[in-house]
Amino acid sequence: MSENVQHNCGVAAIYLKKPLSEYPLGGSAYYLQLMLQHMQNRGRLSAGVVTCSDNPYSGLRRHVEPGLVHQLFRLSQYEQYSSLMNSLSSSIGIGHVRYATSGNGIEDRIILEEAQPFLRSHGKPWKEFAFAYNGNLTNSPSLAHELITNHHYTVKTKVDTELMMHFFAIDLKNFKKGIGLSIHATDYRNINKVAKAFFDKPQHQSFILWKSTPKIVVHAFDN
Repeated sequence: MSENVQHNCGVAAIYLKKPLSEYPLGGSAYYLQLMLQHMQNRGRLSAGVVTCSDNPYSGLRRHVEPGLVHQLFRLSQYEQYSSLMNSLSSSIGIGHVRYATSGNGIEDRIILEEAQPFLRSHGKPWKEFAFAYNGNLTNSPSLAHELITNHHYTVKTKVDTELMMHFFAIDLKNFKKGIGLSIHATDYRNINKVAKAFFDKPQHQSFILWKSTPKIVVHAFDN
């Protein structure tokens, strides 16, 4: 038996339980930087992180760029690195390095539009979330058609992650603050085995990292 070795993008997630003062500058951002560097071989097109401020009045903070992890974090420029770590400092975050298996990324502008994690902003903080995806959807054209025709969404990229993000948003329509979040990846959406990272912002109540199968139900856990 012989199979070609294939790489998909790298996904990282971290949640720190102790006060930020007990961790290096940046907290979760510092450790995401280390994890993404170790996964650099899984994606060199773009890199990014989203962290969640410990301030309840501040939202999710996204930092993505074309290129490598050391460029994203300004590792060769200490003052810029320190400033960035201060701005991203948090107890929770997710990160991504991209190896393009979908999308149109050639120019830096397009690569930046397709960089992950994606961030869906919302006026209600418990409906704002960040999402990173590692894998391919085999039925992405039909999913895009469903979003456009049945749900009246605008699909702005050809990246599978955007489709999944919109379906998450649809599933979150009836989600109320304080209710445990359930995520369903149903058979008809034909989602293959992938790694994903997701969190939302109601006081860090939901944080998920999982491997999916064609049909799953995943419940968020608290703290």
